[in-house]
Amino acid sequence: MPEMRPIRAPYPLSRSQWEGYVGEYEGTFPGGTTIKRYLVLALLARGMVVSGTFNGSSAAFESQYRLFRWLLQNTLDSHEVRNIDTR
Repeated sequence: MPEMRPIRAPYPLSRSQWEGYVGEYEGTFPGGTTIKRYLVLALLARGMVVSGTFNGSSAAFESQYRLFRWLLQNTLDSHEVRNIDTR
């Protein structure tokens, strides 16, 4: 993303059921004019790779940053789903 720049080095994050990395960026999305913050999570759980993002205005993101970090560190879990009937 040439319009986005990293604001900190990627950092590891893990729980007992998964491990991953978080990257944090700031800038404008292509065609945009508002400066945004963008947090990307990539994690490996039970042999699958899963990703997720948080994004918003820099001001809103900064005011909620502690909540985002708490959510990432304390509420993400992986669960195995079996026998899904797709008929």
